[in-house]
Amino acid sequence: MIKASLVIDARGLSCPMPLVKTSQSIKQVPIW
Repeated sequence: MIKASLVIDARGLSCPMPLVKTSQSIKQVPIW
């Protein structure tokens, strides 16, 4: 789950749109 989040986070950095969705998903898992 953490690995998937990291991949999504990396993609989110490139695209701001998915970042919003990723933020909601990662909200439970503080990776920052």
